[in-house]
Amino acid sequence: MLALLPRAFAVAALVYGVLALGYSFGLKRAVLLDVLVLAGLYTIRVIAGAAAVDVPLSRWFLAFSVFVFLSLALVKRAVELRELASTDNASVQAPGRGWRVHDLPVLQALGVGSTVAGVLVYCLYITSPDVLQLYSRPDYLWLGLPMLLYWLGRVWILVDRDEVSDDPVLFALRDPTSYAVGLLLAMAIWLAT
Repeated sequence: MLALLPRAFAVAALVYGVLALGYSFGLKRAVLLDVLVLAGLYTIRVIAGAAAVDVPLSRWFLAFSVFVFLSLALVKRAVELRELASTDNASVQAPGRGWRVHDLPVLQALGVGSTVAGVLVYCLYITSPDVLQLYSRPDYLWLGLPMLLYWLGRVWILVDRDEVSDDPVLFALRDPTSYAVGLLLAMAIWLAT
């Protein structure tokens, strides 16, 4: 079956497998490296999916994905650390991870910073000459900017309120606001085409 898929898919699958094994056997215990690897794994999934259906990916989309996935990986760790914080011991270390409860403010700052970086990449993309090749009305893409900022910012606010489960993807799948924002973002992209 793998032989029927493009070579780029096989390469992505191999890199993903090696990185996932490395994550399971130790990288997940390294502060920062664990979330960077998670963001990389999510991005490799996007690359593999595009390779499987032979759709080219732009560097813009990959850069955007890395920052957004990093933010979501940091959400996952922030939720874990907030749960540990209830033990009133700031030196408590997350089980199987290198993070400690007192790392939470830095982790949250990195997460919000990753969100802003992802949105900045989106802004740079929609002002680039590349966008004119794909969209007949690219100014409609600006409608996506407040939606991305709203959704990602809202996730971080809800993390701080202890209203996000440990998995941001499951949170998004259960959250009606996430569906509404996704629909509005899709409409902005459709208007731009």
